[in-house]
Amino acid sequence: MPDIDPNWIHNEGARKRVSELLEESGALLEARVSAVCDAFAASFSRKRVHVSAAPLAYGSNTTDSPLRQIDQCVTLYHEFLLSKHGGVILKLTIPIEVKFRKGLEVIGVSLPEDYYRPRVPTIGFVQGTHLENRLRLDALLSDAALTNPVFLEFDGHTPKKVFGEKILFNVGASLYDFINFENMSDAANELKDGITVTRLMKEFRRYVQKKRYAWWDTIHSWMDENISAAAIQEFNAEHFRGVSTHLFEGIDFYLPVFCTNGQLKEYETSGSTASFANRESLLARIRVPGWPGALRTELINYTAEAPLLVTNVANLRAVLDKCYVWFRGVEQSIKSTDSGLIERCYIEHAFYKAAVKFFLKEESVRNLAVRSDLDIFQWF
Repeated sequence: MPDIDPNWIHNEGARKRVSELLEESGALLEARVSAVCDAFAASFSRKRVHVSAAPLAYGSNTTDSPLRQIDQCVTLYHEFLLSKHGGVILKLTIPIEVKFRKGLEVIGVSLPEDYYRPRVPTIGFVQGTHLENRLRLDALLSDAALTNPVFLEFDGHTPKKVFGEKILFNVGASLYDFINFENMSDAANELKDGITVTRLMKEFRRYVQKKRYAWWDTIHSWMDENISAAAIQEFNAEHFRGVSTHLFEGIDFYLPVFCTNGQLKEYETSGSTASFANRESLLARIRVPGWPGALRTELINYTAEAPLLVTNVANLRAVLDKCYVWFRGVEQSIKSTDSGLIERCYIEHAFYKAAVKFFLKEESVRNLAVRSDLDIFQWF
């Protein structure tokens, strides 16, 4: 093998070719995405919301399970007071996978308007409570075109072929592997019922047995009618016992993002006429292996087909800015909730979790097969 000429950097042709190879490797695209994320985080350095951005390695780091990496992970974190003794830790995690493909164009084929839009995975202490409705889960992705993205290879102005690899599937599997890993301990934890919830559960079980109702179809109306002000006061005294200042509890949102180098266009048809429109982002519904798995009973109104937001480096900052606006909107929405609903959310969540634990105790929840239009935990 001939020696490398140390003076190649002075050769314009060699420099150009090295730049092309670096671009095709994806390293330059990753650097650009990193710069966008760093600038976004830096712009909030003096704001109340803490924003961070960095590559992230995760995993068990064993021979059988080596560390995996997220190309960029942007995190928005904020704490605020909710009640006399309760506070909220609000967190939005945006894991970003970066992929470069030479000559790439992403064409999103529009899905019908009546197709459901996938919801961002959400886990938190408001599950099963009236505060669920204050999270604005459908608002975060509301302006992204719901499409089936197709990845095309172009040679200059000439479209050549569809990329044969399962890009969307592979990226989605990687990002949701991280989300599952982040929440492994949450899925294994169980709340202690406490005296008040134990008593209410006995009453609810007798009610369901007597009426022969489906427990999941009647639990919310039963809570509205049977959780009294005295029960709320009694439970909150248990829940906050020993808390001298405030007990902060979390609500975690996840928005997986696929950032690529290609331009994004939406393909629409009207009769025999087809049109293309430039888009800032495309929302895809993806089927993730093993999803939702052990998180099935932890997620708030999940959808069987999970969301993946596709964008490019030119539009990434706009996407992140919209995430910030939505994040602050969630805080304001929760804060503006009626104080009575806030006081009762703690017992509602504990009661909901106790009911799920009891009525599903004979089911293998972690390995339960899911039919997307029937699983109660998607709308329950």
